[in-house]
Amino acid sequence: MSNYRLLVTDVDGTFVDSRQEVPEDNRGAAQRNLPMDQAIAALEVASRFDVRTHVYMDGRVYVARIDSVVRDYAKKDRVDCIE
Repeated sequence: MSNYRLLVTDVDGTFVDSRQEVPEDNRGAAQRNLPMDQAIAALEVASRFDVRTHVYMDGRVYVARIDSVVRDYAKKDRVDCIE
């Protein structure tokens, strides 16, 4: 079974710096391989809350739905999000 990476961040400045980069000290916390069943379970839990999850896989960004928050994110970070 494939492993997927799941990144959960608190972007109020405690996890990323002012350039929106992960400082060296936080990088270990940012990367964990998850088995697919655990990644799916985490996404199911997140879907119960008012959060936007972004799945980064093979250089692409997948989202459950594209709304104004996701559009703003995509514009700011210059990425295309796939619904």
